[in-house]
Amino acid sequence: MLRLPIVLLACLTGGPAGAIELEPLRAKALGDHVELTWQLAAGSTAACLVLHTRDGVNWDTLGIASPVPDTSAKQTFHFVHNETKDGDHYYQIQYILEGRFLSYSDAVHIQIKKTA
Repeated sequence: MLRLPIVLLACLTGGPAGAIELEPLRAKALGDHVELTWQLAAGSTAACLVLHTRDGVNWDTLGIASPVPDTSAKQTFHFVHNETKDGDHYYQIQYILEGRFLSYSDAVHIQIKKTA
């Protein structure tokens, strides 16, 4: 898995309620789908939009992810992109709090090679 750096345009960390502490976005190919996981600090109230591109330039929103219930100090998020095609796939998370853009995660790259 190749990690592509991106510029964080804005990010709230520490301090007020709803602040975000980013843990790395991870992508794992499982047959014809890709499983994405990441974590935020407990109490974070940001919406998590899952973004996808095949060319690394033109991003589309796949959906909105909700945290998986967890007793740890962090909220774990899980999203599955079904029926992916062979080739390159790039994923990124966009964080939004109260209708305001906060930041993007680093992008992750994964290459799908299905067997016949």
